[in-house]
Amino acid sequence: MTTQTTFRFLDLARELRDRIYDAVLSSDTLTQPPKSPQEAGDRWCEESRLGRFRGIMHSTAPITYTCSGLLQSNRQISRELQEAIEWNGGVEYHLDIMVAEASLWPTWLALPAPVKYARKITVDFRNCSRTYGIRWVGNGGPGRVVQNLLRLLGQFVASGPRFLGSRNGVPGASMPELRLEVLEIHLVRMPDDAKPVVEEDFGLDPEEEAEFRLQQRLSNLVGSGLLFGKVGVVRLRWEDGEREWQVEDRNEVDKAATGRLWAPYGWVPGEEFT
Repeated sequence: MTTQTTFRFLDLARELRDRIYDAVLSSDTLTQPPKSPQEAGDRWCEESRLGRFRGIMHSTAPITYTCSGLLQSNRQISRELQEAIEWNGGVEYHLDIMVAEASLWPTWLALPAPVKYARKITVDFRNCSRTYGIRWVGNGGPGRVVQNLLRLLGQFVASGPRFLGSRNGVPGASMPELRLEVLEIHLVRMPDDAKPVVEEDFGLDPEEEAEFRLQQRLSNLVGSGLLFGKVGVVRLRWEDGEREWQVEDRNEVDKAATGRLWAPYGWVPGEEFT
């Protein structure tokens, strides 16, 4: 009669377990982003603040973290995994944002661990519009796309990967304190088969316009102090260059006044000051 031996994860050598933890926490293996809004799966629409156009198309898929099962398995594995997270200096999130006309289609590509362990978020910002460029400037302020991007970033700062603290009156899960070392945005080149578009302001082509406008708006956001205590460094990268800003401190009076100023342009945490 053969005796069956039950294998347990903890029977592996600690060195092997550590390698598994590192693999689970790595952001090297990403979910493939949708190629177009038509392939983005089920979405629900968060209307723009002006109510005249689509704003942010949120995924209906539940938020899941790669290492949730390990963290909840038993105390020893959870402790070892947290040690691995600390050893690696936290985890990196990866977000894809498709831009189609004025609407944004966010899709999480990597969420290794809950938000309290996040130290960096990388955002791929890519234009899927093929017939005309993005309008970066509105009537007296940022254009629609900028407002939606500010709103999405503000939602992440306030509520984490779910973006919204509540939906349809249903309270969302409370989020631990967020403290990112780096917020990095990659401006992705338009596809080579995209149709030519009319040149935007200042005679710039659409990609140069995007580089110019994102630098302008991110510089304003960093200088406002609204990110202080939440993000340490904001970085923008494009095909042949990059720019980086250190987030500045502002006192609470300035922060409240700035929050009221930025709230109409989409910055969600500023709504508490309105």
